[in-house]
Amino acid sequence: MTVYCAFLRGINVGGNKMDMKELTQVFKAMGFLDAVTVFGTGNVVFSAKSDPKALKLLIESRLSAHFSYDAHIFLRNSFQLKEVLDRAALYPVPEDYHQYFLLCDDLNAIVALNQYFKSAQHAEHESLVTLDNGLLWQVPQGQTLRSDFGKEALGRKYTTSLTSRNIHTLEKAYSLMKTEK
Repeated sequence: MTVYCAFLRGINVGGNKMDMKELTQVFKAMGFLDAVTVFGTGNVVFSAKSDPKALKLLIESRLSAHFSYDAHIFLRNSFQLKEVLDRAALYPVPEDYHQYFLLCDDLNAIVALNQYFKSAQHAEHESLVTLDNGLLWQVPQGQTLRSDFGKEALGRKYTTSLTSRNIHTLEKAYSLMKTEK
């Protein structure tokens, strides 16, 4: 069994309301009996034996049907999350800044966003680090959707390509992956 966290795109923002208890029940109905949500933004920790690509398709299909929306998820196993957290720890976060991980499964999107960041205006300590399966981004608190990069990365253009999570959400998910399974 592999322990995963499914990160759902666009949950409880922009009108996509979803009850976390109901989300957990949908995962359990798919056979993931150990499913547990992390915070209220569509993060589900669970165990499975399936191939990650098949698992992604199954979950997106079931969530789309059950909740009547176009579901996009990003799966990461515990080893992948640990790798992200280890890398994030190498970049101290300045006071009044947040650190996010942009989960992305599209290499072209990662390259394009990295190039965009280099050409965009950004705050003095705003930074972007490219990883294999996403981007680490530090941004001043309150500027996530106001910064040039935030507007680009989190806008409509990349709706199906990525989702973002505060690094603290990843830490919580990882701790559940280690202790709940």
